[in-house]
Amino acid sequence: MNKELEDYYNNYLDLFALPGWKQLLDNLRLTAETVNNVATIRDCRDLDYRQGQLATITTLLNFQDTISQTIASLEAQGADDAV
Repeated sequence: MNKELEDYYNNYLDLFALPGWKQLLDNLRLTAETVNNVATIRDCRDLDYRQGQLATITTLLNFQDTISQTIASLEAQGADDAV
């Protein structure tokens, strides 16, 4: 992994270590519960909107794992290249 890419991912790792990141994830989980309540959906348009909200929330909730998996993949690729 080159220096620029390493810095890029290290910035995310620094972000994930902050209390604010954990606070954001807690808030997103609570929001997802509210948005996922089908009893309050008024019509198809509201359903579409909520599906979009849930997709965005899910992306953010999984972002740390996605970055960690990407780093592991890049490191494995680098180890393979070194062999």
